[in-house]
Amino acid sequence: MNLDKHGNTRNIRRFKKTLLALAIPFAASTGHAAIFVVNSDVDSAAGCTLREAVQTANANMNLDNGCGVGSAAGVDTIEFSVSSVKLANGELTITDDVYINPSANDVTIDAANTSRIFNIVDAKVTLSHLTLTGGDGSDGGLPKDYDDGGAIYVNRGNLILQNTVLYGNTAVYGSGGAIAARADLLTINDSQIHNNTAVSGGGISDRSDHLIISDSQVTSNTATMYDAGGIFVGSDTATITGATISGNSAKTSGGGLSLSGTSASISNSSVSNNYLAGISDDGSFFGGRGGGLEVSSSSLSIVRSQISLNTATGSGGGIYTIASDVSVQDSSISSNRAQALGEVSTAIGGGGIYITMRSSSFASANSQITLHGSTIANNVSGHDGGGILNAPQAGNGETIIDILNSTISNNSAANLGGGVHQINESEIISYGSTLSENTSVFGAGGISANGSDSFVSLSNTIVAGNRSEFSSSEIRLDGGSIFTLEVGHNVLGRAKFTTAESFSGVPITGDNIFATSDGNNPQILNQIISPLSNNGGPTRTHALPIGSIAIDNGDAFICDLYFSGADQRGPNNRQDSHCDIGSVEYFIEDDACFVVPTANAKLVTFCL
Repeated sequence: MNLDKHGNTRNIRRFKKTLLALAIPFAASTGHAAIFVVNSDVDSAAGCTLREAVQTANANMNLDNGCGVGSAAGVDTIEFSVSSVKLANGELTITDDVYINPSANDVTIDAANTSRIFNIVDAKVTLSHLTLTGGDGSDGGLPKDYDDGGAIYVNRGNLILQNTVLYGNTAVYGSGGAIAARADLLTINDSQIHNNTAVSGGGISDRSDHLIISDSQVTSNTATMYDAGGIFVGSDTATITGATISGNSAKTSGGGLSLSGTSASISNSSVSNNYLAGISDDGSFFGGRGGGLEVSSSSLSIVRSQISLNTATGSGGGIYTIASDVSVQDSSISSNRAQALGEVSTAIGGGGIYITMRSSSFASANSQITLHGSTIANNVSGHDGGGILNAPQAGNGETIIDILNSTISNNSAANLGGGVHQINESEIISYGSTLSENTSVFGAGGISANGSDSFVSLSNTIVAGNRSEFSSSEIRLDGGSIFTLEVGHNVLGRAKFTTAESFSGVPITGDNIFATSDGNNPQILNQIISPLSNNGGPTRTHALPIGSIAIDNGDAFICDLYFSGADQRGPNNRQDSHCDIGSVEYFIEDDACFVVPTANAKLVTFCL
């Protein structure tokens, strides 16, 4: 039986065949058997209190408490004629299906830091237009997880949150400052989860079968000792859409999110300004992993999202991934930092992304990141790999980076590899991409690679305008016993430096344009590409200026095979049968300019 790092059994979960039915709000699919109206704002008084309404709904009978008669015929509804309720007698345990506050009138439930608010046991529950605050998970719940879930603990069943706010809740000795769930399905729509605190999973700790978060904000939550400042995702599947995950902090990993053993997707979302502090112990400082996200033994798809301004005082300022398969499409990973602050940290690197394999990795033989139509820019590493650090432990599996129609620009490393650094059993494949204006102190500003079994393949790629203070400006390859470099149809270097100053260990072969001062086609940088800017599409790119040597000099086979007329800006941007080098096809911004094909298959530009 496999255990994850939180000690949870992973093989007892099963995929629910009724997922589609569960995803539909159950209260809308059945008639309301009974309606209870809470008319007391305290926990024990004349009339109908919230506690009495919940007890009556659980019992499905008349408890003679002023709330009416419950029924087993359908889903009971609890409404309010008051705007707030203060709990004083412990958590509210829900054991039968109920819909709480379906109206648009907002109601605040405050536990005054005396107990958790809701403990849901094998029931289907919808909470709507509520504010839950002052919950303390240290006083209730099941024996195994008695400290989890500051405001809500779910043990089996379903929970839907709709237009609900959870703030100021705490799990001082457990996980999930606002919510801890082991549900069949946890759904969070149009809700806010902010300023909650737990040992791990500052906002949410989820180990359900399925998690859905849409159009919600998870902000300013704190994991005081361990991982997942905002959200811990240990569910079988997770779908996050239109979310803002910002300003959260953790100690060990995942300042914004920590994903473990899950299959997840994040789309149209922002993961920003999250912070990973690391741990000090007996004078030593251990840097954390993943200022924005930590991805462990998982598969993750990131689409049209922003991973920005996150900080790890260790590795992976934006994303840290181990034994996982991560796809990043039409997204930006920018202005993240992997840098120790005031102390010497272990394993600093990967300002934007850190990818690794270790001996403890069990879910995958390899770890892989695929960038497609994405930009890695303005990230900073206190050691290696300003944009990306590809660093598996030797003998523990391969790590692979595929860079397709993407841009790596303006990243910096205090040691090796301003754009990308890789070691050991690692692989970089770059097709139709641009690496420019990255900087390092040593080991090449653009791409730096060393160690045995390190493989680099470049095609239709621009590597130009990078800089290193004490090493090769563009690419440095320090191979071990099995080191391979494949290149073809690339623009390499710029006229500011010689070929020897720009490249070390790089075979000088045909089918490449060396734009160095002594190369076969010297060009200064602004003749090759324009500055990084918005040129259309979801991410910033380097456009090709008029007359760039990258125009029409790409390998059409690669373009046809991988991109089908698309470039980083999106589909249908290729103007003819020719293929340009770099992530962006040549285009004319001025409406008064026209591109005309000639009889010899060249292009002529006329500007009026």
